[in-house]
Amino acid sequence: LPEALKRRQECIIMISCGEESTLRQAVSMVLDRVFDRSGLPDTADRDRERPHVLDLIVPERAGGGIVGQGGERIRAIIEELGCEVQVSREPLAGIAGHKRVKLLAKDRNPIEAALWRLQGTLKELVAAEVLS
Repeated sequence: LPEALKRRQECIIMISCGEESTLRQAVSMVLDRVFDRSGLPDTADRDRERPHVLDLIVPERAGGGIVGQGGERIRAIIEELGCEVQVSREPLAGIAGHKRVKLLAKDRNPIEAALWRLQGTLKELVAAEVLS
């Protein structure tokens, strides 16, 4: 990871795999850990509706492609998957050229589906040479 990422007071995980199936497996394992609520002290706390939240760090140039014309891509994720998507307008402090995309939902499945939808969008942007 770049030094700017190592100095942040956040847990940042970077996953890079050649095969998509391997990438999906690795992401699934990370999400298992991120969303594991078994360590909460009491069953009542575990069952309370706490939002599941996942922050993605994406290239700043991908922002427009992720949002889509008139917000169409974000709106589709919200309506079809039931996952709230917040794309920051400003670049991440200390990490030049990147921005944060926050995914929020009541459970893991919509977040994971939105993650893969966004991954597909990023692949399209690379294919269109918007991203390298």
